[in-house]
Amino acid sequence: MKLNLASHGDNREGFLSVDFDHPSADLKADVTDLPFEDDSVEHILAYHILEHFRAGEYEPHLSNPLNPKTAMAALGEWHRVLKPGGKLEIKVPDFEKIVWLYYHFPQWARAESSVNAPFGSYSDWVVSNGQHQCLFDKITMKKLLTVCGFKDIVFLDGLPQPVIDRANLEMYVTCTK
Repeated sequence: MKLNLASHGDNREGFLSVDFDHPSADLKADVTDLPFEDDSVEHILAYHILEHFRAGEYEPHLSNPLNPKTAMAALGEWHRVLKPGGKLEIKVPDFEKIVWLYYHFPQWARAESSVNAPFGSYSDWVVSNGQHQCLFDKITMKKLLTVCGFKDIVFLDGLPQPVIDRANLEMYVTCTK
């Protein structure tokens, strides 16, 4: 079995689309409480979902009440359902790339956001209107994946480029159980 978690309509051939509330999901479920047996999934896509979980165990009043779970809890659940040797692919905003672009291309990064004016575009990349709850750089991501029991961690994205697109701002990492 292959899962595409929090797919938001990005259904991919060969993958079961799992989403909390999207109408096109094959399965409506919480991606931190999957209805699958241990060691039953061979491949998981987790594109732009991990940043929506909290970084740590904060006091309840400091957390997003819509998502009280942590990134570590999400990764623990994904590790549980993956078969030994199973593959996890993650894409998240890359904080280092966002800072690099902010510094080197202020005219773009500080331009008024199309969805969150008067804040600059960088605000959308970092907080996404309050939806993003943790930031990742490669060092943090590698530590987090290692602590959660993943191995064979490989970063597939390149260096930041002076290009305005989502792929240029994201980290793409694969690992195995």
